[in-house]
Amino acid sequence: MFTTNIKPYKLTAIITAWSAAKAAQRTADHRAGISYYTDAEKAAAKAAADAARAAYVAASAELREVIHAAEGRASVRLLSVDDIMDAIDSVPRCVLKKHLPGCEIHCDPNAQSFPHAYGYRPDSTHFSVVRRPAGWYLVRVIRDTCGTSRGQLVLTDGAKADIIAAAETL
Repeated sequence: MFTTNIKPYKLTAIITAWSAAKAAQRTADHRAGISYYTDAEKAAAKAAADAARAAYVAASAELREVIHAAEGRASVRLLSVDDIMDAIDSVPRCVLKKHLPGCEIHCDPNAQSFPHAYGYRPDSTHFSVVRRPAGWYLVRVIRDTCGTSRGQLVLTDGAKADIIAAAETL
């Protein structure tokens, strides 16, 4: 197991750029699929989506370096910034912001099952993020044995209550 000691890395700017890029891409995809938009409107939406994606890539450059340092010379089952953003997006929207601090995500985005006859468990890059009052923070990036489950969401009692309340209402 290879562990890189990192100080908690604040993800707020990257999450903002990620959200803007996803929204711009949805708009561009929507306009591309509908015939009443002109070619100029479609091209403008695509250019806006490309610019938003470039801003996201620029915002996440330092984080990619942190991940690269943790992965060392590994060449397979690598971690990307998009994997981290997808994990954060998977937190249920019904959880109130006041109940998010204290929630954690421990994830192995490359998890898969291997047959017992294979006799080998390859390594994968895992990460952990924690929600604090100021936002999400990346607290750990490690290279460890590939797991069989993608991840674990550790919720506070208030967050669990929010999910139950959302499930009980129609």
